[in-house]
Amino acid sequence: MQGVERVMKKIVEISRPSFEDFFFERVVKSCSYFLYTQRQEKSIMVFPKDLAVLMLKLPYKRPSLVHSKCLETMLNYKQEALLFLGFARYWGPMNFLPVDFEKRQNKAGRFYCSLAESYVGSLSKAYYSARISQPEANEQTIFFCADEIIEIIEFAETKIRGNIFFNYYKALLLFLEGRVEEARRAFSLLLAQKPNDSWAWGKLAGLYTEKPEQMLPLLCKALICPGPGEMKVKLHEKLGLQLYQTNNFGNAKRELNRVIAIRNNNNWPLPDKILQILDDKNMLEANIVSDSRKFYLEHAAQAFRIAFKSTPYNNGIITDVAKKENKTIVTYMISREEIGRFRLQDWMPVAEPGQTGRIYFKQETGGRVIYWEPLEIKLPPAITRTVTGKLKIFTGKNFGFINNVFVPPTLYKQIETNTTIEVKVLAVSAYDKTQRKWGWRAIKIIK
Repeated sequence: MQGVERVMKKIVEISRPSFEDFFFERVVKSCSYFLYTQRQEKSIMVFPKDLAVLMLKLPYKRPSLVHSKCLETMLNYKQEALLFLGFARYWGPMNFLPVDFEKRQNKAGRFYCSLAESYVGSLSKAYYSARISQPEANEQTIFFCADEIIEIIEFAETKIRGNIFFNYYKALLLFLEGRVEEARRAFSLLLAQKPNDSWAWGKLAGLYTEKPEQMLPLLCKALICPGPGEMKVKLHEKLGLQLYQTNNFGNAKRELNRVIAIRNNNNWPLPDKILQILDDKNMLEANIVSDSRKFYLEHAAQAFRIAFKSTPYNNGIITDVAKKENKTIVTYMISREEIGRFRLQDWMPVAEPGQTGRIYFKQETGGRVIYWEPLEIKLPPAITRTVTGKLKIFTGKNFGFINNVFVPPTLYKQIETNTTIEVKVLAVSAYDKTQRKWGWRAIKIIK
């Protein structure tokens, strides 16, 4: 080891800043490979990780390619939680080059996660593993605290868009800290990106173990999402145990029998607890409820409401629904100052003009809508009102008015022939650009 260190010091003496990055990239790659092959032949007792640690101590300004290459080497040892955490602390969590946030490409031409993404994931998992194996550990013994890593994740989010696992890592760390509501919220943001991900629903269900009435719909939703049966064996097991505890023996028997079948097909060991429950008198006498999908769908209807209840929301009204190509764009109004649009996903409830409900947002300050829930809500009279009167038409125009309420073309076509009878409409506050003042616009005919 001392010989290798002397070689590294000599390298520092003869190197030049002008070719520092290129030079050290070659050094790290070639030395790591050499030490690895020599290690295999048992002719040298130095790991590539030793080389990475030594090179990290070289007096070069950070960030630099040499530090990125050191990190790349150490990612091969991420399973050694404390080793990686100690290295990460010394390495410095913000020593990324701009290129470290870009997708990498392998020899086959395929792109995979950036160095920064690998670092965030490995750091989060290493910290989680260290905390689970050492419940009494503190910042001094495992080098980081949860808030520091969450800050690193949030920094990475500003540089890298669309990585759904960032919210998963945050949820794990928040749960460790006992901040359950924040952990649930992180998972809800993950589900807004992956609404049909069985794994994500199952993980969220694990945060509701103390609330079985809410855990049940989440497990049912996880089970109706696409995915191989082998990946759902734990979900069937959790659901079966919960149903057994609530004396729903017929459905519990179906779920636990499915666990047995999957484990037998894969030659996996059978849990003694499940075998004991299946031998229970009540379970032996119970008739299996065969239609599992009907049971799942019946309860899964509540899953989205449970998932997104931890996210910020405002009460509002749907003012317009427009189809553009293959997209459905919904316009909503919360107040005169808060009017927005969102794309209606196929897993969201159907939206129609005039419906009231909760609009759920990704952040406290509004922004992207992640879900909407139809509910009967009374909104302030400054936002919506009902108006009854006769339609006033204008020759050659495709719009009209009912008692100074503007009737747009979409509704005008439905009532233009009924100018002699009174029509009742639901109207919302709308800004008149011509008059430069607030007025009213009809959005729905009330029959």
